[in-house]
Amino acid sequence: MRAFYDFSGISASNLMDNTVENLFHSSITDLKNRPRNKGVVFSLTVPIWDWGVNKASVQAAKVNAEMIEHELKETQKTIVREIRSVINLVKESANRLEVLKKSEELAQRSYQINTRRFENGDITSQELALDQQRLTTARQAYLDAFIAYKLAVADLTRKTIYDFENDRSLAKP
Repeated sequence: MRAFYDFSGISASNLMDNTVENLFHSSITDLKNRPRNKGVVFSLTVPIWDWGVNKASVQAAKVNAEMIEHELKETQKTIVREIRSVINLVKESANRLEVLKKSEELAQRSYQINTRRFENGDITSQELALDQQRLTTARQAYLDAFIAYKLAVADLTRKTIYDFENDRSLAKP
């Protein structure tokens, strides 16, 4: 919808014979005597034939919405796969940690037995040093497994935003 109001004054005198002041007064006089040009316009556009533009834009919007939904589903599947992978890593690390803990305990017992045997003179210092090396290797393997386990738990906590050790959510309510 539009509205307009127009006014203009045109001098009817000869431009060559008059001064600027006469031309101005003549224009003002014409402006006062002329009827005003007023109007209101209301227009409505109804497409009779849109050549399929509207249908194409609706179809494009539907395709875009389907693509976004598909991407969301794929992202969810990726997240589930990653979390399952991390859970498996945590389980494997925990099992490895348990096995290496038993191996370390066994190496500790063996070292204690061989220390007594060394004190009794049954074995040489080289054999005792070798047993001490086995104990050190077992402890180092256990520590490496413990670090791997803690990293896997931290990765799981980061990906799920949940602290499984303290059984609480880390997401802010």
